Amino acid sequence: MSTFYKSKSKSKPRTYKSKQIHSDQLDDAVYLVIVESPSKCKKIESYLGKDYCCIASMGHIRTLNGLKSIDTKNTFEPTFEMIGEKQPHVNEMKKVISKFKYDKIYIATDDDREGEAIGWHICEVFGLPVDKTMRIIFHEVTKPALQKAVETPIYLNMKVVKAQHARQVLDVIVGYKISPYLWKYLYNDKNNALSAGRCQTPALRLVYDNEQQIQNAQSSSPLFKIYGDFLSEHLEFVLKKEFEEAEEVAGFMRSSVKHKHILHMGTKKQSKRSPPKPLNTSALLQLASSTLGMSPGETMKHSQILYQNGYITYMRTDSREYSVPFIEYANKYITTKYGSGSLMSDLNKLANKSVSNPHEAIRVTQLVLQTISVENPRTLSLYKLLWKNTIESCMSDYNSDQYEITISSPVDAFYGHTLEIPTKYGWRTIEEKRPIMDVQSELGGLKLKLESQNKTEVAYNKIESKCSIKKGTSHYTEASLIKKMEDLGIGRPSTFASLVETIVERGYVQKQDVKGTMHKTTNYVLENKKIKKTTQTKEYGEEKNKLVIQEVGTLVLEFLLRYYNSLFSYEYTKQMEIQLDEISEGEIDQWEQVCKKCYDEIKDLTTNMKNVDKFSMPLDDTYEFIYEKYGPVLRYKIDDNKFGYKNIKKELNVSLKDIKECKYSAEELIEEGTQCVGKYQDLEVHIKQGRYGAYVEWNDQKKSLKAIDKPVNEITIEDAIQVLNEEVQEKSSLRTLNNEFSVRKGKYGPYIYYKSPTTASPQFFNIKKYKGNYFDDEAEDVIKWIKETYKVE
Repeated sequence: MSTFYKSKSKSKPRTYKSKQIHSDQLDDAVYLVIVESPSKCKKIESYLGKDYCCIASMGHIRTLNGLKSIDTKNTFEPTFEMIGEKQPHVNEMKKVISKFKYDKIYIATDDDREGEAIGWHICEVFGLPVDKTMRIIFHEVTKPALQKAVETPIYLNMKVVKAQHARQVLDVIVGYKISPYLWKYLYNDKNNALSAGRCQTPALRLVYDNEQQIQNAQSSSPLFKIYGDFLSEHLEFVLKKEFEEAEEVAGFMRSSVKHKHILHMGTKKQSKRSPPKPLNTSALLQLASSTLGMSPGETMKHSQILYQNGYITYMRTDSREYSVPFIEYANKYITTKYGSGSLMSDLNKLANKSVSNPHEAIRVTQLVLQTISVENPRTLSLYKLLWKNTIESCMSDYNSDQYEITISSPVDAFYGHTLEIPTKYGWRTIEEKRPIMDVQSELGGLKLKLESQNKTEVAYNKIESKCSIKKGTSHYTEASLIKKMEDLGIGRPSTFASLVETIVERGYVQKQDVKGTMHKTTNYVLENKKIKKTTQTKEYGEEKNKLVIQEVGTLVLEFLLRYYNSLFSYEYTKQMEIQLDEISEGEIDQWEQVCKKCYDEIKDLTTNMKNVDKFSMPLDDTYEFIYEKYGPVLRYKIDDNKFGYKNIKKELNVSLKDIKECKYSAEELIEEGTQCVGKYQDLEVHIKQGRYGAYVEWNDQKKSLKAIDKPVNEITIEDAIQVLNEEVQEKSSLRTLNNEFSVRKGKYGPYIYYKSPTTASPQFFNIKKYKGNYFDDEAEDVIKWIKETYKVE
């Protein structure tokens, strides 16, 4: 797969092994259904019956291999190549597909651009006529949805396929034409290459702009709020005025000692709160983040499991409407269980009646299932969240009577408290535990008491101030960044999660806690006519799990904006997405022209970039500060064609700002020396520093110590020997099962590599005896088989 074109985050790239496709229904089947994911196959076969056999493509089977795959001189037509590791699986698919005539085959890939394109690739690779092979669409893996799909087949929509081709071509053009300049400017890490992306870079720009706003904001200032505890019921009232100075608060407290606090009962106002809206992809990612603390990637992973098992509808959608059959089902269910009064007055306003775009919001498939049996508790938590949103979104408004109660204060402002008495639970029926009549009786009694005290003096129990520090802009969370991207038209439901993941994986952005600032604040408490003053030094403005741009991200973004500002503007990105939508809708016929226009723009912007100098900041006449793939280092010239490198002391945590402000001299930064940590097989083992960090040298072998999470001076002979004995996993590892077990590629085929913390050396086991699919089966099942077969404790 191309470095720059990344398929949607259904599954991460892995090595595939040829394995015979098995289905109990293959021999007797009349029809063949081809889906993307094998986890759906058994369920689909059980719902459609013995006449149907189901196989999976395992996602994409072909890809673009860089710019050479695109005819940039003429038509911009892409030439797709088989994904190398998929060839064995494709061969097995071919054996099965050859048993069926094209008019007995159903393409059942996902209902989005990539799914439509995968369907087209299947037809092309296996010689199925695109205009005659049946295509079925379903948005939930349930018996009614599947039966309806096979009863009403359609054909592949070539407009959508062409839109996906255009998207792929554009992504490759942007990536391959621009990214090499980043390598010249900073560095080239083949394992995690710096890259520019059509939507990735604008997403990074949002985080960059956010950081600039924070840095440019005015310094924080204190703000005091006043809270009053009144009446025997200890109702909390809030003063409708805030103070900026502690002296003002002290004066307010002194005046409050003798002030007559007069209560006023406001008139009744009717209030209603609408139910939550149905969820599209962006809304789901935000809700799961704020409610469950789930990252976008985790949310999509658990959603995929729920969808494939028939519990929810398809999770990549921009629709916030439900299908008409589900609306009818929800109507009956809510009316029966909660009464007709709990049902939305006009439920049909949520119905998607469009024939051309049947996508619907993400929902559960069966309202009767409030809980389900799944292995992962996080999957269950997400399901319960979706169930709650699904049913609440179909219910009526929450209605209440509200009374604004005020109490006078010694300043030109009053204390306020809202008494809310529900008159109809509506959608809040789902979470309210107490019967509404009990709540009405209790709060009604409180209302009568307050009315009896209208315009009379009431006593305070306690009045206190609470100081906070005004903070302007906060850093993005993953969910709030996705919401901003959606608002600006950057990306689409199938790409939101992967875009955020990419800028984090590249090291441009890091999800981290943000330290606040320490402030000395003063608070006052008035109780029993006595004022108590307290002071404390406290951290304010700290943030948890926020997206923070890293120095490499800043350097990358500023470089791209210097030369390609127009290409990565928010408006340009939005318009490009609109054009891709217009291609899929048939409003733009010549999709190649969209690609050519972008290609020509990049070509024009690149005219003055023939000689890109590497980023550097001179420290003195000898050393300069530069970035390499493992972080900042100091470079010095040995001769005209050769450089030397010195590592920077990690404990200093040096930033670009430190270098710009000349905070350190070269001598203070350099981590010097080499050390012998002992002998191994009678030869000395040395720890040395190089361009890419610390490494171990022994018997002409040199291996990086990056995996050892210790300061260099604490690395032991045991650490060094462990690294020396490690096999090169990047090339040999096929699948990591856990920290002890992995499947690796050997001279005579795959094998199991086992190394526990208590064993002196690794053990090797034969994997060929395993009857399942060790690439796709759950890791726990494979490990259980290994332990039982080879008696591993």
